[in-house]
Amino acid sequence: WNIATGECINTLKGHLNRIHTIAINPNGNTLASGSRDLTVKLWNINNGKCVHTLEGHTNSVRLVAFSPDGKTLASYSMDETTKLWDIETGECLQILYIQ
Repeated sequence: WNIATGECINTLKGHLNRIHTIAINPNGNTLASGSRDLTVKLWNINNGKCVHTLEGHTNSVRLVAFSPDGKTLASYSMDETTKLWDIETGECLQILYIQ
């Protein structure tokens, strides 16, 4: 949405179920969305296109957050894991397990 005019700029479509969480990269160009469809999607805010679909969680994704430098995304799922992702490649860098 354009805050000044209230006009819709883009509609990001692609998740197959409810979205639980979103975050915007510190550079302002990438939006991450986590969904009940078990995926995280990375979106180019400027053109509305999905850049990466991050797969690997086995339950609903409830939280996404970018690192301060904007190069890594953390996603937390109801499968009790947090995954760290490289946003350039879409590669899962690390899995943290909740004990």
